[in-house]
Amino acid sequence: MHHRMLRLGCAIAIIAALTLNLALPGARGVVYAQDIEDKDRPDVRPLAATAGSTVFALAVAPGLGAQPQRLISFDVSAPGSLQGDVRISGLPPGEVLKGIDFRPATGELFALGGTSRLYVIDPFTGVATATAAPFTPVVDATSFFGFDFNPVPDRIRAIAGTNDQNLRLNPNTGAVATADPNVAYATGDPSVGQLPNIVAEAYSNNVAGVTSTTNFAIDARPDGPARLVLVGTRDFPNSPPGGGTAVSPNTGQLFTVGNLQTAAGEMLRSNNFIGFDIFETSATGFLSLTPENPFNSTSSLYTVNLNNGTTTLVGPIGGNLRVDSLTIAVRSMVRATVQLSAASYTVAEGAGSITITIERVATTPPDTTQPITLEFQTDDMGDGIRCDVINGLATPRCDYSTASRRITFASGETSQTVTIFIVDDGFAEGSETFTVSLRDVSTGSQIGSTGGRATVTI
Repeated sequence: MHHRMLRLGCAIAIIAALTLNLALPGARGVVYAQDIEDKDRPDVRPLAATAGSTVFALAVAPGLGAQPQRLISFDVSAPGSLQGDVRISGLPPGEVLKGIDFRPATGELFALGGTSRLYVIDPFTGVATATAAPFTPVVDATSFFGFDFNPVPDRIRAIAGTNDQNLRLNPNTGAVATADPNVAYATGDPSVGQLPNIVAEAYSNNVAGVTSTTNFAIDARPDGPARLVLVGTRDFPNSPPGGGTAVSPNTGQLFTVGNLQTAAGEMLRSNNFIGFDIFETSATGFLSLTPENPFNSTSSLYTVNLNNGTTTLVGPIGGNLRVDSLTIAVRSMVRATVQLSAASYTVAEGAGSITITIERVATTPPDTTQPITLEFQTDDMGDGIRCDVINGLATPRCDYSTASRRITFASGETSQTVTIFIVDDGFAEGSETFTVSLRDVSTGSQIGSTGGRATVTI
């Protein structure tokens, strides 16, 4: 989780960025998406996380000039479909968030601001609240940072890309716990002597109560491909696998793991925006890359092999937004989920009515105690059409009675039903359809990604 604009290596790359207009995942060099018109984006209902699968990301609309920052969410296996998209609010004028991460101990979403403040963000509304006054030593507001919780001591590590600043932050006080030595490649490492440009980082074993962890980071130098590195040794404070002396991340020593590249050996270039996180005890990292061109932006999600830096494309991230930082929801972020019981229903015209079931979806761990409210309604596309018109659309006056109802799930309830009355209009029309949908779910709950709309055939 982090956020950093990665610099273009030379003027030729800038010219290429302004002329290419097609995103080609896996192509060599830097490629860009189609032109995106900058516009005011309305808020989409924010949705809650499903443990182990939901990514929250810091994003902005592509375009010239300062753009409002947004918080989006999507399933890690289906990044093209956004589950939530809200503007971040509550920040002082001019504040820019540099990175986000969930705190394993509490499930809170923390953010680092360029004004040297820590914030807690409501992941469902986007409202940010400062935890304290600005801390010292201050961060470079023009830099970008790796930003991630160390789950062992429950402290945040923030590493600056431009000046290699290496801070430990206390989430309880909003202050600097310790200013550690600047990051630099360790003696004997193949990259020793090279200046790093840390733009993202993530700790493994990212759950409360663990006793060891590994601090991974992304070095995105402008003169070469991005690379996966260690800050300290693996599984600290234990001895690293294979033997050797344990080295703390607090020393700032970097150890090269490997270049970020596809299985075919194609390098992921360093002039992209990068976000990075590891889910809980998984051995796989998740990485977002976004072109730098202000007019073109297609963010894509990759998995990362933490043993060698090999990446695999999951798919483009939806929303036409530039993703700068990402974090995967922790288990305490689990929220109740509801959906329609089927994607389609069939009823005979003479049946008189049809009953639609709305069900609470099982989660891990289960959440059946949270009350939920939401809106159920028929989508009346055929309204105003004469009853004898044959076009495949059911009309709300001739074929069924409209329905709009606020549904409430009490604590422990797992299903609710809605009855829609069917009208036999006497015309021979063949099969006709209308749709029903769920919307306006209460804050802290969500509608299942595949169960918010269904077709009814008469």
